[in-house]
Amino acid sequence: MGNMSRNRVILISVVVGVLGIVVGVLIGYFSRGSAPSTGEFADFLSEGDAWVAEALRDEISAENIEENLRYLTSGPHLAGTPESKAYADWVVQKWREQGLDDAYVTNYNILLSYPDRDSPSYIALLDENDRERFRTAVFEEAVDAETEQWLSSIVQPFNAYSAPGTVQGDVVYVNYARVEDYERLRDQLGIDVTGKVVIARYGKIFRGEKAKYSQEFGAAGLILYTDPEDTVGSGGEADM
Repeated sequence: MGNMSRNRVILISVVVGVLGIVVGVLIGYFSRGSAPSTGEFADFLSEGDAWVAEALRDEISAENIEENLRYLTSGPHLAGTPESKAYADWVVQKWREQGLDDAYVTNYNILLSYPDRDSPSYIALLDENDRERFRTAVFEEAVDAETEQWLSSIVQPFNAYSAPGTVQGDVVYVNYARVEDYERLRDQLGIDVTGKVVIARYGKIFRGEKAKYSQEFGAAGLILYTDPEDTVGSGGEADM
């Protein structure tokens, strides 16, 4: 019985630890209130150990989930940076406090892509005399004092693993940059994107496929943007 009780404690610690980190999945469910007493969920719990189900209900709270989520999203932590390591160490410490026998960070050597902070990417609009009329900002303005403290450590916008260089050309809108979008431009509208800088909105397909198809149809460069129509939802208005 001693080993069985210890195994149960370890099981509870592991489950609670993992659930405490996978907060995005749990917020939508547990913030609605207590667990239902009837239905499929109750039947599932009744098949297991009642002590386990009760411990899970007692340990999980919307307040803890909110607190952990707020901390884990309080600052930038791009993979491979000291900030990312600090968050990983925090998770390890949390798991140890929650009763895991052991928790540790394993290092992996992988190829990561980072932007050049001294030469950040930007988009510029030129007139017919190649004079610059507009250039995108490197950073967005802070919305409050809390976000202002993080501005210096925020990573500039960039597309990982994209080739460095400067591209100049006329701009062609290509919708979602899918194969069918390029085929419609070519076959129905008679528009050739060869040597052009194409602009496409996020969505429908993976952004890597957008770059691949743009290259295959001859585009020299690709600009991606988020269309509010795809993100706000029906009947809503974007916050300005």
